[in-house]
Amino acid sequence: MRAWHDRLTLEEVRVDEPGPREVLVRTVASGICHSDLHVIEASLPVPPPCILGHEPAGIVEAVGAGVADVAPGDRVIGCLTQWCGVDFYLDGRLDLDAMISSRIQFDEVNDAFDRMRRGDAARQVIVFE
Repeated sequence: MRAWHDRLTLEEVRVDEPGPREVLVRTVASGICHSDLHVIEASLPVPPPCILGHEPAGIVEAVGAGVADVAPGDRVIGCLTQWCGVDFYLDGRLDLDAMISSRIQFDEVNDAFDRMRRGDAARQVIVFE
């Protein structure tokens, strides 16, 4: 996001190699939620420029020193909350596909935020191909 209240663009960014206790993940999908919409509308104090999408799913590309839980090639899902130690998806108690209302390509992301503003979509998933 380059500016508040503006349309989003897809841009290439340079990412450093991971430092100690960091993991570099190639994002292949990211959820769009109202938190992102609040950032775009300047309701949350996140100054531009910034990269939105705090619910990534992807593949570990590299790990920094001290990382032992994941390795390059692992498929991972990122989350801002601390893990409780229970995986409802792997335990079969959560159907992620049933929670997703639709899948969209990046060129449709601004339209998805417009639908969210109108209350037409509770949850979307951006699928990068």
